Amino acid sequence: MKILLLLILDILFLIVSKPFFNKKSKGNLEGLIVLFSLNFTLSISEVPTKIVGEWLTNTLSSGLIAIIAYFFVYTIKRIKIGWEILIAIPFSYSIFYQIKSGLINDIPDFIRLASTYLAVFLIFCIIKNTAEFNGQSIFYYICILSNINSILGILQIITKKALTIGNFDGSILYTEGSVNAYRAIGIAGSNNSAGNLAAIFFPILLYCYIKNQSRSNLCTMLLNLIFVYLTLTRIAMLGILVELVIFYFGYRTNSYKQTLIKLASGFVGVASVSGILVVYSSKIINKLFVERGSTQDSRFVQYALAWSNGVSQHLLDGIGLGQWRYYIYVASKWTIVDLQIHSQYYSVLVEQGLFIFIIFVVLNFIVLRNILKQTIPYELKLLAITLFIGNIIVSNFNPNEYYFLNNIIYYFIMFSLMFWQTKDNKEKDIARGLE
Repeated sequence: MKILLLLILDILFLIVSKPFFNKKSKGNLEGLIVLFSLNFTLSISEVPTKIVGEWLTNTLSSGLIAIIAYFFVYTIKRIKIGWEILIAIPFSYSIFYQIKSGLINDIPDFIRLASTYLAVFLIFCIIKNTAEFNGQSIFYYICILSNINSILGILQIITKKALTIGNFDGSILYTEGSVNAYRAIGIAGSNNSAGNLAAIFFPILLYCYIKNQSRSNLCTMLLNLIFVYLTLTRIAMLGILVELVIFYFGYRTNSYKQTLIKLASGFVGVASVSGILVVYSSKIINKLFVERGSTQDSRFVQYALAWSNGVSQHLLDGIGLGQWRYYIYVASKWTIVDLQIHSQYYSVLVEQGLFIFIIFVVLNFIVLRNILKQTIPYELKLLAITLFIGNIIVSNFNPNEYYFLNNIIYYFIMFSLMFWQTKDNKEKDIARGLE
């Protein structure tokens, strides 16, 4: 009943909001982005299941319901299925094979990952079959989404409450470090996923600021940087630093003045970071590593455990989608209680086997390659490279496979860049240099 109600509300929102965003559009991708800010989960089972000592219920993300609603309102009536169906077949076969073979025992985690695959596939179909869309408008609403996320994160630290739908009074206290600390969770719903999401937003915000040189874009980017610090997600901070370096050295200047500005900003940036590290290095190390805890060490212990107990024994078929925690608890001699695998790519290899892993990796690189082959401005290609590398960094040191919102936003942006050239407004955008 809850899902039916939300589906009806989503459809009504998409229908009513369409004229306000783009009267000529046959779709409303901007409205879909707005719905992503209302991120919460819906329980679809009344009786919880005990998994590795925890009572869990089957849930679906509101984002998935929004995507399904959009698909049936705008896309299904004009959908043209192409080569993507050949990609869906092996993933679907793998899932059905694992279900039939009795590998799926942790139903809640299975549903979480399977729904992410479904959402990404539907996003691909939606963007591919959208008759037209304004790429700059999508970036504009991504900036709005980032502002909502950053402001919410700041309010969370002030109130020490989650302030999210379904968990408004929930605590944001982090107790796994040597010292308890409050960590912002934003719209993503957890601290590490929030940090990863900020790293996904950052290349878009940086691109928009460089192209527009507006104070609002600068404020949005700075708010995002403040937010990522409030999450205390170290890998996200590293990812943003790498993204900044890639974009800085890759960005082309068109005049002597721009070159001077680039050199000056680089000098100021390096000097500022160096000064901060010199003055506050002890405090930063204490905050991010001593108090936060050396949790990174457990990652490599988990990787070795997953190789010896998972990959080496189930190389081709995998142990089952979303089944790592259940599998290592049941299969190991010591009933090990572990977290989800803290690497999205490695998780695919362990849980779905070598064949699906190869397809997954190849597909991600194909998306990037297709973007680079497009007749679009160089800055957009640089944006794609920066986002791709940044996402690989942050998604492979956290269980990013379980961060639903992060995955759909990342692929939403990448697919938008992939099909940018094929839209009706491409000549206008390219001609005006994407001002």
